[in-house]
Formats: sequence, structure tokens, C-alpha cells
Amino acid sequence: MTHAATVASDSAASSVSRRLALGYLISAAVATLYLASYSPHWYPTPDSALYLMLADNLNAGQGYTLWGYPHVHVPPGFAWLLAGADRLGLGSIAWLNVAMIASGLAALEVVRRAVNLLSDAQLAWGVMVILALSSTMHRYTLCILTDVPTMLAAWIGLWCYLRAAAGRLRGLELGTLALACCPWLRIAVIPLVVAAAVGLLIECRRQRSLRVWANALGLLVIVLATAAGFYWHHQQMVRSFDLPSYASFAGGAGDRSQWEWLWQPIHNFLFTGSRISKLLSGQGHESLGWLMGLMWIPVLVGMKVAAGRGQVIGVLVLMAYVVPIVLVRSLLARYLLPVAPLVIFFFLTGIQQLVERRAVWQGRGRTVVLVCVAALAAMNLPKCVKLAVRRHIDHNPAVAGQVADLYATAHTLRGQSRPNDLFVSPAGHRELAYLSGVATIPKADRYLRKG
Repeated sequence: MTHAATVASDSAASSVSRRLALGYLISAAVATLYLASYSPHWYPTPDSALYLMLADNLNAGQGYTLWGYPHVHVPPGFAWLLAGADRLGLGSIAWLNVAMIASGLAALEVVRRAVNLLSDAQLAWGVMVILALSSTMHRYTLCILTDVPTMLAAWIGLWCYLRAAAGRLRGLELGTLALACCPWLRIAVIPLVVAAAVGLLIECRRQRSLRVWANALGLLVIVLATAAGFYWHHQQMVRSFDLPSYASFAGGAGDRSQWEWLWQPIHNFLFTGSRISKLLSGQGHESLGWLMGLMWIPVLVGMKVAAGRGQVIGVLVLMAYVVPIVLVRSLLARYLLPVAPLVIFFFLTGIQQLVERRAVWQGRGRTVVLVCVAALAAMNLPKCVKLAVRRHIDHNPAVAGQVADLYATAHTLRGQSRPNDLFVSPAGHRELAYLSGVATIPKADRYLRKG
């Protein structure tokens, strides 16, 4: 080997070592942030209270019910997991918070590995850093909610499917199982799962692998049967009870005029741009309204680039997830989490493509992307640190705040109630019901607002 070749080899090895060290440093910093945010106390949210009460009722032998009524608003998968953890002695809030943080950290690693199949390691780390330091991702990793577990299951499936598209079939059945579980955690991901199966068939059409076809078609059959089963159960229950459910959103959409059907989805799509901004930077800028729709431009450009490369799975998954929801409403930032890695990946890819279209910026697109990653991380970090601190002081009796007030109200409600009493509240009724153990009635807050 010549001296020049030896020097080049040593330089390449040194570069790889530096990248590995940087990767370990980033991973350690992210893990430190998330672990420092741990608290053994409950992070109160309406949906978290809902799942915890459903799990309690399952363990009490009352079935999938809430306040004596059958429940059809959310699928039972997450409540089953919580109930199972409780039976194993791991159902305390402290243990569940550990599980949520572990799920979040696992999801970040799976996302990095999946995006690495779509691009290079540098961009994969960039996507992971933005996602990890997103105040939305950080906040909902600390909540006992379906957002992060759904994201983890979906991305285990997408990672395995992307590997299959690259010719590596090992773990394909694990991906199918993970994707098949997703609708049991959140109904809205059904189109995402269908798109993943269709995308796999398209990307692997030249492999002519019976195993690929069996997994994709099997997943389609399972998810469509699951959707049909959920719909049948929902229809059976709502005929007998006035229950809150996702059908109320569809019912409201059905009452639109033709003009509303035209402009409302456009409004929802453009306004979702502010939620992309919230996801990426921690700042929603909702007051700018439709102007925030400009956030979609680099995302759409990135999708076009990916489609040109034949990366159909990611493009179909993002479209299938977003389009049905914006027909009804704009997406909240937390609702973007299952597809957040794709949004970030396409956003950064689009930024690089837009920058390099100008001859003067040729070859500098990746530098701009890295600056963008650093800027977005810096914008989110103060919010993440603030939340980590708040998680440790909110339950301090000496600190007044919404959480302390909620606990005090629940304590008063529990002390003044008698067996079989019900309460109604215009706000926070789920949290109060969970903390106090006193039942309310479905839609109580809506009845009070209507008078």
C-alpha cells in the first residue's frame, strides 16, 4: 500500500470515529434531557385521565366502560396495556412514566435507523435531533397517552418495511405485527397502515417475493377487518347511548354546504402549516393564519424529491395520514407525531433542494440544512428545559399553579361526595373524575356549555 493510500485510509477511519463519537454524544445529551424530565407524578391531561379510568374499570371487572357507559371514543389497545401493567405490579404512575420515556427514547432510535435508509447518516441524525428536541415530542413523551406508543409501533413497522424495500427481509413479520397493532392504539392511523402496505408492494414489485406479498396483503386484510369491527361495535353502542365518539367530527363535516366542502379542507391544510411550525420550532404563529401554509412548501418539495428516488412508502404514508384528517379538521402538533419524522425529513430535503436550485448556492445545501437543524434545536431547547423543571415543582404544595389547583379541587370533591354521587364541570371533568374517584357523565361539559 502506498503512503498516500495509507494516509487516506487513516483519515477515513478518523472521520468515522469522530462521527461515532458525535453520535454517542448526541444520544447521551438527549437521554439526559428526557431522564431529567422524569417525575413520579401524573402529568394531567383529559385524554390521559380517560385512559387511566378505562384501565381501572377493566381491572375492576366492569369491562370497557366509563362512568357506567360503554366506551367507543378511543380503541381499547392502550387501556389494555395499562390494565396489563397494573396486573403485573407496574401500574403506578411512577412506573408508567418510566415506560413512556423508554418508549420515547426507543422511538427516536428507530426513527434514526429508518431515516438512514432514506438518506445518509448525517441527515438521519439531523431528523432525530429535531424530533428529540421538539417541545411537542418532549411534552407528550412525559404524558401517559397514545401519541408516543403509536409512533413507536408505526415506526418499527415502517423501519422493517423500508428494510424490505432495500432487499433486507429479516424482521418483515415484526413490522407487519407492529403496524397491525397501531389501529388498536389510535383510529386515525388506519390510512397510514394501509398506505404502508401499498407502498411496500409498489417498492418491492421487482423483487417478486411471496413473503412480501403475504405480509402486505395480510396487513391489509387485518387492518380492514379491524376497522370494520370497530365500526360495527360503534354503531351497536351509539344506537342505545348518547356517547362521545370520533363520529361527531364526521357528522359535523356531513352538515357542510358545498362551498364549505371546498374551502374548509383548504383552510385546514394551510392552517396545519402553523402546526408544522409548532412541531419544528416550538412556535406555532397561529395568528398568521393561512400564511403559515408556506411551511408546506419545503415539505412538498421534499416529497417530490423522494418520489423521484422511488421512495414511495414515506410519500404515501404522509399523504394517507394527513389528507383524511384535514378533510375534517386541521391537525394539532401532537397529531402530527406519528408522521413527524417524515415531515421533518421532507422539510430538510426540501430546504436543501430549494437552496441548491440557485447556482451560487450549489453544494452548500447540506450546510444550510445543518444550520437549520441547529437553529430549530436551539429554539426548542428552552421550552424542554422549562418543562423538565416544572415537572419537579408542580406538585410542591408551596408552588401555586394549575396542577396544584386541580389536585386541591379533586381533594375537595372527594371529601364532599357520597356513594353514587355524580358531578358536572365545565372544564377538567376527566381529570377531576380520575383524581377524585367521583363519576361524571359523558358529554357533561358540552351539556353545560349549551345550557
